[in-house]
Amino acid sequence: NLLKAPKVGHTVHWTSAKRLLFQDDVDANLRMIKALHRCGDDSESFNSLITRFLARKIWDKVMVHYAIDTILDTLFLVCLGAISVYIVFKHRLPPLALRMAVICFVVRAVFHPFLDSGMNLCKYGLKDGFNIYFTPWNIFVAFTELASAFWIGNIMLKDWSHDPSSCNYKVTDVSHNLCQFVKHPVQFSLAVGLRWITLTFELMCTPGFGRTVLPAFYAVIGKDAAWFIFFLAVIVTGSYHSYWSLPIPMNIPRDGHSHIGLSFLKLFKMDILGDVSMFDLEGVHEQVKINYHHKNKFVGSIDDGPESRIYHDAICIFMFVLVSLVSILIMNVAIGVVSEAYEYNKTNANQIWCHYRASYTTKLLMRRFFWERVCPPLKHLFSCFSDASIDAGDWDQGFYIGCHEFWFMDANDTEETLQDVIKEQHTITEVIERLEKITQKKDQETSSTRPNAGDH
Repeated sequence: NLLKAPKVGHTVHWTSAKRLLFQDDVDANLRMIKALHRCGDDSESFNSLITRFLARKIWDKVMVHYAIDTILDTLFLVCLGAISVYIVFKHRLPPLALRMAVICFVVRAVFHPFLDSGMNLCKYGLKDGFNIYFTPWNIFVAFTELASAFWIGNIMLKDWSHDPSSCNYKVTDVSHNLCQFVKHPVQFSLAVGLRWITLTFELMCTPGFGRTVLPAFYAVIGKDAAWFIFFLAVIVTGSYHSYWSLPIPMNIPRDGHSHIGLSFLKLFKMDILGDVSMFDLEGVHEQVKINYHHKNKFVGSIDDGPESRIYHDAICIFMFVLVSLVSILIMNVAIGVVSEAYEYNKTNANQIWCHYRASYTTKLLMRRFFWERVCPPLKHLFSCFSDASIDAGDWDQGFYIGCHEFWFMDANDTEETLQDVIKEQHTITEVIERLEKITQKKDQETSSTRPNAGDH
């Protein structure tokens, strides 16, 4: 069995950078991981042994904080699920203890974005702190936290003094219902969805999700995919505008009818999914005919309604062009663009994952730095989860690091190394051929100048 197992090669490296790698100061660790993170996700800053080991050691210092945050966010979602059970199935408000727990989670969700932004502004100054924290990614993550907390907190506080039995979805007149969960179900649904997005982003820091799912996620939000999605949005908007301009009776505004949403969904299904019905686009209703037959029997038929003489041909051409060009051609090209980006990102999975996790490492170090300044005894508690410190006399001795090469190198790095080896091999071959030619030339010159035996 051991002979059949795949061969795994390990390398051992020696380094004297103990003072750099085993640093107990939170501020020093924060500056080092921040410097590596600001290099970018395509800089290969984490594809060297020292930087990869450094990122791992700093992550070990905040891994307990990360686990606590993930568990608390999961419990938040469990509480929100329990609230849904009480509202939907039991038609009453949840118990007071559950509502108080949710309020505590809401306060925590509001506190974290303000703490992260405030710490960056205080530590790096107004200008640099603003540029460091207020990136599009951090703004979106903060929005998911604050928006979900605002909607949930608003609903919970307004229902705080209401009768627990007032939440009843069976009441037809929603305007007279005092329960905020019944009056604003969309807000609560969006808040729950945003909380799941927050938890998903946190789970990307784990090796399984980070090395597998994160390359696909970066492929979807990448620059090429973003421009192509924007181009596709322009196509869908143009096709919808063209279709909405037709005087179709089903798309005409009237009370109690969402004509814009209904017509847009028709175009969206046709352009993106290829799901189309010509009679549905034309606004033709099926005609149902039922006739009474003898012996208490009914005879009926369902036929298509009459087609329009004004725009029937336009609908046919419209459907043919959009299904052929958008639904088939452009959508397949979009799939190819994302697939190519994923293949490239997969070869840089280690760099992408380490860079993504470095942003969470920075946030957790900031929060640890804050709590150590607010409550100094917590510093001794946090040090229990860190590595043992090294004596000052051992700084100059160095130590060995044993690991597999793929632990800190990506597939593209190994390919580049292989290409370098091949280039060196070609160079060595050319040098050997030159040496052989020079040797042969020297041998010929020596043999021509050597005196023959008959001359003596």
